[in-house]
Amino acid sequence: MCARKVNKNTLQMISQHVDVEDVYVTQTIEQSDQSLDEIIEKRYPLVLCGGGDGTAMRIMEQMHRKIAAHNAAGGDYRLPRFGLLKLGTGNGWAGLLRVPPRVQPIWALRQHQEPELTFSSFNMMEAEGRLFHFGGFGVDALVLNDYINFKRRFTKGFMWRVANSLLGYLTTLATKSVPSVLISKFRVHTRVYNDSDEPVYKVSLVDGAQQLDCKRGDLLYEGPALIVGFGTTTSYGFDLKVYPFALDKPGYFQLRTDRP
Repeated sequence: MCARKVNKNTLQMISQHVDVEDVYVTQTIEQSDQSLDEIIEKRYPLVLCGGGDGTAMRIMEQMHRKIAAHNAAGGDYRLPRFGLLKLGTGNGWAGLLRVPPRVQPIWALRQHQEPELTFSSFNMMEAEGRLFHFGGFGVDALVLNDYINFKRRFTKGFMWRVANSLLGYLTTLATKSVPSVLISKFRVHTRVYNDSDEPVYKVSLVDGAQQLDCKRGDLLYEGPALIVGFGTTTSYGFDLKVYPFALDKPGYFQLRTDRP
């Protein structure tokens, strides 16, 4: 686990429900690499990631690569199921699944209450060798970068708690991101091409999903945009629903381009 909110108190609560040899605490990528090798060798059927979306994605990405490498060398390993401990700031997945706070999922599993927990399958996207469940490069990315920079200014105390809350996110939005967008007249010139042989749909709250008459290589949109984002899950952290149609069709992601 390598989330900012994994402190001594949290670890003490975890240790009440999990054997010490089954808890892996990492602070660096190198440490997590070593831990994941051991986790793969032990063949755990379920791995709980303590943190937000970034922590979970990084662990899944590393695990996927490592198992592929082990199997290429003659192994017969399978990916475990992954669960979440809601310990990070960006808890989009955890919010969507209504994951109980802190270590309650471990307690439920220990009490054999697994049916009360939510297990779902999510698609992921890949670009430049990285896996992710949402991304973007418009105002959405600008706001996220501003928020990350704001959080890095505080490491403890009252302001750290504010920075890692919805209030901190809204503060960044109002004092940094929105003024920057207004002053610079932020725009992203965008070209969207269809790179699939599968049907493509245009979706809206009013008309629902409408299949487009297009083929691979067709230009779907060209022009300025404020938000250029894509996701296979509906929400960012703090239950902010950004891609409301992302789960409507299995195997699809939602592309969102908000024009100025």
